[in-house]
Order: sequence, then C-alpha cells, then structure tokens
Amino acid sequence: MLPPRIVRRLVLAPLMLVATGALLTTLPIWLLLAVAAAPVVPGRWRPLRLLWMLIVYMVHESLGILRLFELWVGSGFGARMRSDAMRDEHYRVMTWLLSALYRNAVRVLKLDVRIEPRGASDDVVRALERPLLVFSRHAGPGDSFLLVHEVLVRLERRPRIVLKDLLQLDPCLDILLNRLPNHFVTPD
Repeated sequence: MLPPRIVRRLVLAPLMLVATGALLTTLPIWLLLAVAAAPVVPGRWRPLRLLWMLIVYMVHESLGILRLFELWVGSGFGARMRSDAMRDEHYRVMTWLLSALYRNAVRVLKLDVRIEPRGASDDVVRALERPLLVFSRHAGPGDSFLLVHEVLVRLERRPRIVLKDLLQLDPCLDILLNRLPNHFVTPD
C-alpha cells in the first residue's frame, strides 16, 4: 500500500536528498567496491557503469526535487501551480531529467534506440494539432522513460501518462507527475 501524499513529500523526498548526500560522501568506498567487483561480474566494467548511472540518477533526482520545491514556493506555495507558466516549467523539468538520463544511458550503457518509421514522419506528427495516442508494450520503468523521452523531446509533445501507482515512491516522479495531467493506477 502506498503511503499518503504528505508522508511521501515530508519523508521520502528529504530521504532521497540525504541518501544522495550519503552516496556522494562515501563515493570512494563505492568506487573501490565497484572496481573490486568488476573482474567477477560479467560485462566490461559493469559495476562501475551501474554505479555511474546510480549517481547520475540520484543527483538528478535530488536536483529535480529541489527545483520542484523552488517552483512550489514560486507559485505562491502552490496557489498558482495549475497556471500555464507553471505547467511549462514542469515540462521543462521533465525534459531536463529525461534528457540527462538518456544521454548518460547512451554514453555509459551504450544504449541504442532505433525508431522504425511507420506512416507519418516526425515533422508531420509534430505539426498535428490533435492528440496523439501512443500505446506500447515494454519491460519496465526504463522502457517507459525511453518512450516518454521520445514523445517529449523528439516529437515535441506534452505527454499525459497513465502509470502504476507504485512509481509514486520515487519522490521526484511523484511530485512532478502529480502536478501534470497524468494518472496513477493501482494494479487492481
């Protein structure tokens, strides 16, 4: 069961900031452990690459939380949160976060995304005024990030996402996606 929103905001978000600080201050230990594990773990330097992605994720998550707090204060402590300007800012935060994760995954994990054209070109899709429905089958949250990144960045659309409620345990996603027109669903 998901904790109430107030608990997620007052406990999980600060906990992420503390966890990120702890990771960064103990980084030499983590680096030594990753280097020691590298010869026994399959894949070229996999523990180091995974540690890098964890650091990138947690740092961007924490910076995102701080930026979202700044937006909340700037909106009059939530009074003007539903304005067009605030929605624009939240989509900018989403673009920044997903773009950073995507760039690092391409560089560090050698991620290769290929889009096979089917029908209309990207330019035609961008020019459409009507809503665009995207349905996908994917294996997990990483695939979801890739899909939203493509819609948000490549197609320059503002996605409205239906996603599993447990993703609200991620503090930055919880705050960001609950402020935009998205919907979380329970498994039942």
